Amino acid sequence: MLDIPLQPAYVDETETYAVQTAADQIPVSSIVMDVPKITSSRLPAVREWLLKNDFESILDLAGRQKRILSLLTALTYDSDPRVADRAVEATGRAARKIAQRDPEFVRNYILRLFWLVSDESGGICWRAPELIGAIIHACPQFAHFNSMLVSLLDLEEEDAPRFRDSTLRAIEMIRETLGDNDEG
Repeated sequence: MLDIPLQPAYVDETETYAVQTAADQIPVSSIVMDVPKITSSRLPAVREWLLKNDFESILDLAGRQKRILSLLTALTYDSDPRVADRAVEATGRAARKIAQRDPEFVRNYILRLFWLVSDESGGICWRAPELIGAIIHACPQFAHFNSMLVSLLDLEEEDAPRFRDSTLRAIEMIRETLGDNDEG
């Protein structure tokens, strides 16, 4: 391997970028970095934080790993309603922190949650409407999704009952933003 001095690398949750001081190129994959990734092995720790109402630890992790939103979504399936409900709340808080530096990631995550309401996704997220509502409540810049969220009340007759309670809870969360301009 070439011995080229590198300036400090910066890390994004998806890739590591090295800033080089020499003209030679070193593939990013050859640079070994000790950066914790968000994996399912983190699920027990995040679950414990939710049980302890330790939103500070969750926000700290959200500041470094935006994929924490996926773990929080997974925890909405938890059999303990305290964990599931707090995962919804924590999603809004974490999204606000993440949106400060990467609003496009949060926007795409909202779109992913809408996708998870559809049969085509292959993975139904029963609490997706609440997750969307929690994000909009915490990040009013995404209020343009309000009409899409409210439209979940008009789902196919076979799907509507499964999502109705979650959608109504979400609408309650966003009610102060319902008058905001909705441009899709």
